[in-house]
Amino acid sequence: MKEEVVLAGASFQVAGITVKPEEHAWAGMTAFEEIYNRYIDCQVDKKVGIYFHSPTTFRVRGNNYPLPDPRKVFLNLLNKWNMYSPVHLGDC
Repeated sequence: MKEEVVLAGASFQVAGITVKPEEHAWAGMTAFEEIYNRYIDCQVDKKVGIYFHSPTTFRVRGNNYPLPDPRKVFLNLLNKWNMYSPVHLGDC
């Protein structure tokens, strides 16, 4: 695979992609139901940590923000979850 990705005018060649954990420590896939059963539908510590391993911005109404606003981040994740998952988590 020699796909090209252009970011901010700079071209990059994609060397490869994987979802197999044995090929890369950050790779993997988990079903929505498994995530729900393991982390949401049980009595666990409700603290969540999110780590960004590359520069990250958040787009809100056409503007890019360089720092995560926890409310915006988690509302966006909730909306994405509810859009794609068969397990609906409710609305805020």
